Order: sequence, then C-alpha cells, then structure tokens
Amino acid sequence: MRTFTFLIILTAIVLIYSLLNYYILRRALQALPESFPYRIWLIIGFIIIAYSFLIGRFLENPLNTDITYYFIWLGSFWLGAFIYFIIIIVALDLLRFSNHYLHYFPQIITTNWQKTKLITLIASISLVILIMLIGYINNFFPKIKYLDIKVPKKSAQLDEMKIVFISDIHLGVSTINKQLDILEKEINAIHPDLVLIAGDILDEDANYLIKNELGQQIKRIQSKYGIWGITGNHEFIGGIHSAEKYIEKLGIKLLRDDFALIANSINLVGREDLSAKNFIHKGRMPLDELINKSELEYPTILMDHQPFRLDEVAEYPVDLQISGHTHHGQIFPFNFITSAIYKKSFGYIKVKNTNFYVSAGFGVWGPPIRTVSRPEIIVINIKFK
Repeated sequence: MRTFTFLIILTAIVLIYSLLNYYILRRALQALPESFPYRIWLIIGFIIIAYSFLIGRFLENPLNTDITYYFIWLGSFWLGAFIYFIIIIVALDLLRFSNHYLHYFPQIITTNWQKTKLITLIASISLVILIMLIGYINNFFPKIKYLDIKVPKKSAQLDEMKIVFISDIHLGVSTINKQLDILEKEINAIHPDLVLIAGDILDEDANYLIKNELGQQIKRIQSKYGIWGITGNHEFIGGIHSAEKYIEKLGIKLLRDDFALIANSINLVGREDLSAKNFIHKGRMPLDELINKSELEYPTILMDHQPFRLDEVAEYPVDLQISGHTHHGQIFPFNFITSAIYKKSFGYIKVKNTNFYVSAGFGVWGPPIRTVSRPEIIVINIKFK
C-alpha cells in the first residue's frame, strides 16, 4: 500500500512537472518567428534537458557511469532555471491578461507584437542565465558567522569551548571539490575544539562518492575533540547502511539516538532523523527517553536535523539545539515557504532557556545555486558560567 501511494504521488509530480515544461516550451516557440529553421531541434533539445535529471537518477544505480552523472548535473541546473522561467512567464502572462482590459502597454510594445515577444524571450533567457551564474558563484563564498552563548557550568571542567557547526554538505554529484577545499581551509583556520555536522552529510547513494572518493577533505579537518554528526533525511534516501559506513570512513562519528560526553564538559546528544520511520520502519527514540539517558549533569547540546517542535525541546534541560535541513529555501521564493513552515527557518532564536540555531547549510540540494542565502560556517563560542 505504501509503495502504491508513493507511485501515485510520483506520477502526479512528474505529470505536473511535464505540464509546466510544456508551458515554458510553448511560450518559447510562440515567441520565435514562423521562419525559425531549427524548431524541431529546439524541441528535442528542450525535452532532453527538461528530463535529464530524471533520466540520470533512473539510470544512476544500474549503470553507475559518468554519462548518468552528466545527465544529473545538467538536470540540476535546469531545475533552477525551470523555477525562474515559470515565475517570469506567469508574470508576463498576468501582464498580458490585465493589459487586455486596461490597455496600458505603450505603442512601442504593441505595434510589432512578434518582435516584442522575441525581445522578451531573449531578455528572459539572459536574466535566467544571469541568476543561475550568480547563484552558482555564491556557493564558493561561505559566510563565517559567530555566536556567543553562555550556559550553566554544571559539571563542565572547561571554562569555554569553540565549536564549528555546519550542516547539509550534501556530498554528491553537485559537489565541487573546490567547495570542499574551501570548507577544509576555513574550518582549520578557526582552530575549533569541536566540529558538529547536523545531518545531510551525503546527498544520495554512496556509489558515486566511493567511485570518486568525494569528501576526503573532511578527513583533513583538524579538531581537538573530533568531528561528530547525525543523520539527515538524505542519509536515508540514499541508503542508511552504506551512508553510515562512508561517513565513518570520513572520520565523522555518528550519533544515532545516542550521546557522548565531550571533554568532560559537554553532553552531546544526537537524534536520529525524523524521516527514519519512512525508510527503516523504525521510529526514532522519544525525546524524553533520549535526553534522560544522557549525561544531564553536564551542559547539553542537542543535534536534530529538522528543526520542528522547538517549544517541546525547550521544556527539557537542553542548553543549545543545532539544526539544518531548511537551506532557508535556498532559492527565491522558497524562503517564504520555509519561513511559513518552521518557527525558525534560519538563524538564532531563544525559546525559554534553550538556544536554537538553524543553519542555511553549506551545500545545496537539487539546483546547484543559492539565491537567498550564502553557504555558512557557524562558530559557536560557548562559555560555561
């Protein structure tokens, strides 16, 4: 029954996606003069590009060759362009519709309608290319953010600790080694005591990562008390068993509904991702049970990939929760959607006595662009009062 429901949902998504792509193609063809000689090649090329992401993902596991990854890479860029083409075309159609009744277009636009449509097509394509280029370049300029937090000393033996927190690296086809080189360089320059990764370390099946040895830069990150992480939804999407093995090979210690005492000063608690029940048919441990089995006499940091139910967490003796997952929408206008879904889509918030930080992430999912946020590395200076 679950598989059948999934197929129905997938079919509906593909159908809607196909109709929207047809909408883009039809408007593009209408803007071209009838004498344009390469219409059939334009249509064929458009169809290949529009479905390249689906083709690549479908062939990824059985073939596991470079050609499938080229399809995924091409398709990932198209997904970003697709969003902005839809926004532009809908806006233009609304203008045309309202002009039909209000007649506010100047004569220079209406005199030669075919020429106007062609110029609009060229301008729209140029604008989308510019947006994609800026969004892609944005990936290589992470922002270093600093957060100072004071927590009750309790049994902490240290007076302070410098923590580097990142999330959503999304190691996969869309990852460029240069990005990881920057990540390694920036973190090592900070000289952290502890590095924490709040899920979605991997993006997909580990086969591509193993074949290309992706993420080796993480092994070279220097941290006095190690690198600790948790699962995100993408670890389960790609297969949790292979993901866990690969993550551990990168030198990351995963906490899956478990805890660790760091430097006799911090009680680090890691929750299994909320999506676990959909993939391994096992729900994660209830929060009260997980918290109460940990070392509560020490200052407590909770890692939970998806920042839901912050008010519930604030009822427990948690000094700081770090999360990711939202990407703060990653691409305009999805930041408005994530802001509506989550109490905090991005940044710092304090609820009662608990500090929360939701990261916009370091990597990307889907389109390899960011248009509403920069990749971020958060430096958390914790002082034990």
